[in-house]
Amino acid sequence: LTFVTLGKYLESYARGKTASALQRLMELQPIIATKATVPPNFLQVDQEIIGGVMLEKGVSINQLETIEIDVKEVQIGDFLLVIPGARIPTDAVLVGRDGRGHCSYVDESALSGEPFPVSKAIGDTLYGSTINQLSVLLIRVTATGGDTILSRIVRLVEEAQVNHAPIQAKADYIASIFAPSVITLSVMTFLCW
Repeated sequence: LTFVTLGKYLESYARGKTASALQRLMELQPIIATKATVPPNFLQVDQEIIGGVMLEKGVSINQLETIEIDVKEVQIGDFLLVIPGARIPTDAVLVGRDGRGHCSYVDESALSGEPFPVSKAIGDTLYGSTINQLSVLLIRVTATGGDTILSRIVRLVEEAQVNHAPIQAKADYIASIFAPSVITLSVMTFLCW
């Protein structure tokens, strides 16, 4: 009986810890995004990259008009500007960048646990709530709200907490019969002794 109670206590403790970790993970999502207005003549079509477009060579991201909006207003296909040190608002594809070198670096440790920033080139996928490191990025939104990788991770963890494995249900059933049986037998043995 003590083992069953201890097991239930540890299970509820672990669920509480997981729920608080999920809450902290969801708090990583930014609430404001910088939407960029990109004239069509600033874009170059390239079917070999994800998203199909990239910023025309020679065009600076600083030439774009921007406005800050709530992340809930962001739609698939919108262009967003992400400054160094800022969190990427939602899942997207890298369309353009300003900065030194041939690639940008993004800290994906919140999602993957990877301790080092990951290099990203034009056409690479970026995930919401990860942190832009060195370059100003122009991204094109590919997923919003519940369709982002972060939202899917949270949903999968919540489902895993709610659903029990079939073997766990069988073990709980056996324990519910076994524990009272052992106690009854021990009381009968004590009384007969």
